[in-house]
Amino acid sequence: MTQRVELDGGKYTVIRENDGRMHALRYGEPWRDLVGDNLIYWLMVEIAVLNDAVMKACGDDVEAAKATIESQRG
Repeated sequence: MTQRVELDGGKYTVIRENDGRMHALRYGEPWRDLVGDNLIYWLMVEIAVLNDAVMKACGDDVEAAKATIESQRG
């Protein structure tokens, strides 16, 4: 399953393809090849774990989870 993480209000998107390749978009346009960048990979894993924890804490209420996440942004 392709994983996408949007950052900075959608300015950046990190994509991990099904075959493991990773790349970044900036404003929706190709920006960086991230193949072999383990830092970005593990940051994506951590984001997924934290998002899952927020969803669980919010009883799978998507809107409540979004509100919780937004309230923590600086």
